Amino acid sequence: LYASNGVALGKAGCKKVGILQIDGTDFLTDYVAAGAESEGAKVVGRAPIPANAPDLTPAIAKLTGEGADCIALSVAPSQVVQAVTAINQTGKKLQMAAVAAILTPEVLESLGDLANGIILVDGVLNAADPAPGIKKVTKQIKAVDSSADITEVGLFSYVGGRLLATGLKSVTGTPTKESVTTALNGLRDVEVEGIIHPYSAIELPTPDFTRFFNHYGISYKIVKGKPKAQGTFFDLAEILESVTAASQ
Repeated sequence: LYASNGVALGKAGCKKVGILQIDGTDFLTDYVAAGAESEGAKVVGRAPIPANAPDLTPAIAKLTGEGADCIALSVAPSQVVQAVTAINQTGKKLQMAAVAAILTPEVLESLGDLANGIILVDGVLNAADPAPGIKKVTKQIKAVDSSADITEVGLFSYVGGRLLATGLKSVTGTPTKESVTTALNGLRDVEVEGIIHPYSAIELPTPDFTRFFNHYGISYKIVKGKPKAQGTFFDLAEILESVTAASQ
């Protein structure tokens, strides 16, 4: 999903991207850079920070001083409010983006109006998306547990269950590890209510992501406190392959 961060900023029109990242995580933000470059943007700087940094102002100033007009946030969830506040205090209109895992509903609520305009990316539809598939899956989950919160983690769990059930339909006799593995490896273009890209268990030609089958991202922009989809799923396979090849 780090690659999605860069892709989403490029698709939003960013040309000069800065990356605010936790110290020592270049191996992750290399994917942000590759994603941005795939959309014609350029990473002009990275600002590493400690996970417990008391003040992010110098890091933000470094990125804006290097010409960044957009900032990818690759920080801990506990640092998001601090980072967004510091960026807004610059007085500059800087497009921000982050993976959904750190832009939790609790974080968005804490940000209030400051959240508006931020892009979040994920590999599954957002739980707050009004798409028919989310409504249908929500109804199914609530039928099992009416008190269940619908989250992206929960949606991924639902997807896993649906894929397993689909694979088991082709297993004859008592399921074994081998027969189930064969069935799952044979899945092609499986639709899961549209909450992920149609799923195919086709291996990628790169050792780091050989069996990373859901190599798709989707971006949302926070509008009036709610995530609004910015298009459909986009494929990250070529970006993942390019970064892996460059690191060999």
